[in-house]
Amino acid sequence: MSDVQNGPDWWQGVDGKWYPPVAPMAASSSVPPPPPSFTTPSPEVAAPAPDSKKRTAIIASVAAVVIVVTVLAIALTAGGTSTKSVVGTFKLIDSSQCDPDGGYGDINSSTPVVLKGKDGKELARTELGNGVEDSGYPLSCTWAFTLKVPKGQEYYVLSVGNRGEMKYTWNEITQPFAIGLTLGD
Repeated sequence: MSDVQNGPDWWQGVDGKWYPPVAPMAASSSVPPPPPSFTTPSPEVAAPAPDSKKRTAIIASVAAVVIVVTVLAIALTAGGTSTKSVVGTFKLIDSSQCDPDGGYGDINSSTPVVLKGKDGKELARTELGNGVEDSGYPLSCTWAFTLKVPKGQEYYVLSVGNRGEMKYTWNEITQPFAIGLTLGD
């Protein structure tokens, strides 16, 4: 077998290799030699078309992305961590409603709402956002906020601005209407 023809009697197989001439068969042999093949692959078959190369590259890229996304999804769920969106309210009772002054001047739409774990590491953060004025007596303003609370902490510490901290367990913080903070008279 050879990659080149080494004589006039050599024949080319379907694999593109050249084979030496076949010796005459002995009378007792029942297996005929393979038939000679004189066809060579056409250039279109030998080399993939440029579109085929692009298609192969695209398929390989898509497969790589799917693998990466799958690995990330498994890694994120492997630890059993999950999050739950929790809605809370912060109510300020003050005569100036949603534009407080005096001792409540630090409370406004950009006041931070921070959730930390037992170790003091910040887990989630948002701002109060726009408040809704209550027209009843006493005048007040209520802000609603949403936090994505990750499961798995022994307890959670919530603070609104510099107005102190509240401590919650997972079961407490994930109950509907669990976070309802009030400040003022």
